Amino acid sequence: AAGGVKMMAQGLNQQRYGLALPKGAQALKAEIDRVLSALHNEGVIAQLAKQYLDMDELLPTPTPAATSTPG
Repeated sequence: AAGGVKMMAQGLNQQRYGLALPKGAQALKAEIDRVLSALHNEGVIAQLAKQYLDMDELLPTPTPAATSTPG
């Protein structure tokens, strides 16, 4: 914690997109997550946001809190 500040979660921006995947498509979900993370890490997402949405800065995507799976 630099300067006594600790990041508890990432980002405050709203994500306005979603993907529908077949139930149980874990391999597809993992691949989509991997590609989106790579695009984010390489700055491609920020570049597209600047180009098409006129956004100078993207905040990190929030880390969702762990929840239990309903029975």
